[in-house]
Amino acid sequence: MKTIKKIFLMLMLSVILVPTITNAVVSREKILNYESEIYINEDASMIVEETIEVYAGGNNIKKGIYRDFPTKYKDNQGNNYNVGFEILEVLKDGKSEPYKIEKQKNGVRVYIGDSDKTLKSGYYTYTIKYETNRQIGYFDDHDELYWNVTGNGWSFTIDEVKAVVHLPNNADMSKVNFEAYTGAQGSTEKEYIAQKNEYNNTVTFSTTSNLYSKEGLTIVVGFEKGLVHEPTAQEYIGYWFEDNRGVLIGLCCTAIIIVYCFITWCKVGKDPKKDIIIPRYNPPEGLSPAEVKYIDSMGGYDKVFEASILNLAVKGYIRIDNMEQKIFGIKSNKMTLEKQDIVLRDDLTEDEKDIYNSLPNTAILEYSSYLQRKLETMQIGQKSFLKKKFNGQMYKRNSGLVVISAIMSIIVAIISVIFSNNATEEMFIIPFMSIWLTVWTIGIVAMLKGRSSLGSFGKIIFALPFLIGEVIGIGVLIHFIGTGLAVLILLLVLINVIYAFLIKAYTEEGRRIKDEIEGFKLFIKTASEDEIKMQTPETFDTYFPYAYALGLENEWAKKFEGLLEQYNYEPTWCTGMYYGSAFHAAAFTSSFSSSFRSGISSASVHPSSSGGGSGFSSGGRRGRIFWWRWPEAGGGGGW
Repeated sequence: MKTIKKIFLMLMLSVILVPTITNAVVSREKILNYESEIYINEDASMIVEETIEVYAGGNNIKKGIYRDFPTKYKDNQGNNYNVGFEILEVLKDGKSEPYKIEKQKNGVRVYIGDSDKTLKSGYYTYTIKYETNRQIGYFDDHDELYWNVTGNGWSFTIDEVKAVVHLPNNADMSKVNFEAYTGAQGSTEKEYIAQKNEYNNTVTFSTTSNLYSKEGLTIVVGFEKGLVHEPTAQEYIGYWFEDNRGVLIGLCCTAIIIVYCFITWCKVGKDPKKDIIIPRYNPPEGLSPAEVKYIDSMGGYDKVFEASILNLAVKGYIRIDNMEQKIFGIKSNKMTLEKQDIVLRDDLTEDEKDIYNSLPNTAILEYSSYLQRKLETMQIGQKSFLKKKFNGQMYKRNSGLVVISAIMSIIVAIISVIFSNNATEEMFIIPFMSIWLTVWTIGIVAMLKGRSSLGSFGKIIFALPFLIGEVIGIGVLIHFIGTGLAVLILLLVLINVIYAFLIKAYTEEGRRIKDEIEGFKLFIKTASEDEIKMQTPETFDTYFPYAYALGLENEWAKKFEGLLEQYNYEPTWCTGMYYGSAFHAAAFTSSFSSSFRSGISSASVHPSSSGGGSGFSSGGRRGRIFWWRWPEAGGGGGW
């Protein structure tokens, strides 16, 4: 009885489990056979016929299958390279089958099947016949077909793949070489067999193992040059503009921007005619060194603040002490600014009075974030004061016209991208990377030109990682938009930079002051020894801040060295810079320039003096976004 029960239970289990296991095996959707016939024509076009035998179990394959075909690539320079693709025939089990084509980011997707019908579980054979071009690679000693037969995007296992490459009838098969790779994208596995047939000019590839999901077969067939047509130089140019027509459109629009810039420059950007420049023994009357520099550079701020400090010292409001010290046996100078307790006179401009009131009683030009912020705030206030005072009176920046040019350039860049067949992420990457690179570049320039105790070589070393980041950023931009668009955007940037520089123009009053400044510069550069002998040490003091502001402090100091030694000159506004018994002007200018420039970015306040004055502080934040997505390879799936 027990034996009969065991037999009965075994029969029941077999009735339940065997169909379940059988259904599980049968319902496992896959590609049983994938065959591709590739015909290479003499005009270098190709006709491809793919026969795909699948098992549909109602999971992914419900209506049919889809096939992805990449048509958008990048060449070695990052430019668009678009291949042709045209469906010739689509069959299912030998009969015509409905299909639809949808555009994808890097190509097209062909959906095969009737959306109103659901497939029954079973075996189906799909045939896709299409034509494509620009798939041949041309080298110095041979031409080559590098072809991904299946694509690596299939979500099914492929049991077997066979690819037959048909070469033109006049092919010399003895000169044909071939290679193939199996597996995931980038794999170098070679689980295949291949042979060439000299009688029908074919090379046949067959896989020797299954291809799993996201795996495929890639073949390489090389043959002698001249077998297929190689595009001429004119054809290459035509292809390039066809693929990157946005660049051509952008160049035409850029020409319009150039015309706009030229017309507006002719209208408002030309300076009044300058007068004959003759040497002048003094700078423009009534202007401080800072104001002379600001007008001379049309809003430039380099050395403006230091010239104001130096002018305050020469006029007795500040004393500059250059104390020698030893650190680990190495001599170095420590420059100190000590404010003098005197009543302000009318010989100071408003910005100089603000600087004097804001300075601490004693400031040592060594590192401290407190004094660094205070000095930076004072500079911001002075720059705002000078801008309000002279912009429009002495010169006009015509910033509104520059803004219009910039907006036009942005629109041109966007239009160029739209008409360059680029995918949607380039629409994001263009403005983001352009703004990021602009801000990043400005930061690097400011870093290299800014004040630092590191010295020129030290600043370059410190800025090196940021320069590498700049190169990487440019590389990312070129990768996404191509060399052509990158050059176009660079051209637009250069046009706007040059335009912003040229569109600024002096007023009649500004031109007159500018001519006087040029005359004073000429005097400093060309003054003879006899002319200097007619001067006094007081002349050196009075005009030294002007020479410093104009970048001619070394010339001014050298011309007065002999005169200062003759008078055994000892300035009341500076100590610690003597050569023998006389003040060494050249040594002071070198020490003041380097010490004060490093002190702006690394300064300290003497612990016993908190200082006074008022101002405003500014801060900011920066963020970084890095976004990258590689295009998927061709493949397919069920729908």
